[in-house]
Amino acid sequence: MCVCICANDGLLQLTVGYESNKLRCFYLQVSNASVKVTAVCSVQTPHTEPLLSISVNQDAQNIYTCAADNSVCCFKLDGTALVKTAAAELSHPGGSLIQCFQTPQVVAVAGWDYAVHLYDHGLKHLKDVRFHRAALTAVDVSSKCTEPLPDITDDLVQQRWKMQPQWMAVASRDSRISLWNVNAVLQP
Repeated sequence: MCVCICANDGLLQLTVGYESNKLRCFYLQVSNASVKVTAVCSVQTPHTEPLLSISVNQDAQNIYTCAADNSVCCFKLDGTALVKTAAAELSHPGGSLIQCFQTPQVVAVAGWDYAVHLYDHGLKHLKDVRFHRAALTAVDVSSKCTEPLPDITDDLVQQRWKMQPQWMAVASRDSRISLWNVNAVLQP
């Protein structure tokens, strides 16, 4: 079972992926005294193996899934229905983790085939990044440096600070963590 929780129109949206390949969304209204849970929708995904990871984009409308099979799927929350909008196939079965990032607009899958698979938000394949010698277990991307440095008045220093690269960190069962400059990785 995997879960993802995020804010959506003032409510908490809980998305749950089950070993039966079912994907369900709930809205949670939390107060000091109680939690009200409202089931929004449920869908049987096209995955043939148990769901392992879910990621929801920033506006909580697109839900990305990966499983022990070689499928990566995108679903759109449309009122009270989940509609599959895109799918992609990994070259080998198994995605440990899927992460959706706003900046850059990338979906990353940590694969059992020792590669990070990068897609755009429509699941168009961008690139595979390989370095590790065992299954990948996690992937994350740093946020973009948009805030100015405190107490620095030099415009050139501030400009260079904002030009700092974003980093992608990847963890593997080979007991290594690799760091990648996202801009360099995404260059054609």
